[in-house]
Amino acid sequence: MSEAPETQNAAYIVGVSEGGLTVRIDGEDHFMSWAMVSSITGGASKRDGNMVFVAIGIDGEDGERSLIVPENDPIWTKLIALLHVGLPIAPLEAWATGIAAFPGAYTLYRRSVHSEMQ
Repeated sequence: MSEAPETQNAAYIVGVSEGGLTVRIDGEDHFMSWAMVSSITGGASKRDGNMVFVAIGIDGEDGERSLIVPENDPIWTKLIALLHVGLPIAPLEAWATGIAAFPGAYTLYRRSVHSEMQ
């Protein structure tokens, strides 16, 4: 018996720490250090009542993944509290109000080419 389509290839954040993210991929937990994060995009979805979200690009063993975390996700509070601790990104207060006022997607962090070579 195969998995339901909505759970096949599922990937989502189940834990956040000062060291990185724990991502559940197809039912298995994988630790991803902050160094594996390649980008953070913040945005607000007009379709969802200007709900603020972050999209996190991660370079994993099986390629790059994008994880979207909306503000109503249970992990949101802890993620936002530690995001600027693990990466050079401003705290939520510095960008969320502007994003909600002007819905769209904005790059908050992108790993530089120089840091990839180190």
